[in-house]
Amino acid sequence: MDTLVFDGAGGIGFTPMAFENAIKQGAGTFTVASLPTMQRVEIKQGVLEVNSNYQFSNSGFFQTNVNVTEASANSKSTETPSLPAILASSRARGL
Repeated sequence: MDTLVFDGAGGIGFTPMAFENAIKQGAGTFTVASLPTMQRVEIKQGVLEVNSNYQFSNSGFFQTNVNVTEASANSKSTETPSLPAILASSRARGL
């Protein structure tokens, strides 16, 4: 599987194609015009901003980390993201 990595702050004005996974790493906001449905979206640090509707995969995986003392990882959509019917969360200490 091919993985698209968004590193740090920046942006692209086109839709990246032929990737199954997307990872946002590094501080700052990375903005994309649109993002096709991915099997896995992981936000390790910073903000991934999608400037169009995003359709999550029914069989896909979304992972982000939230640090309650510091806003370290976020996702943002300027449109309405569409989530599958089941959304689960878990809590772990010491991450």
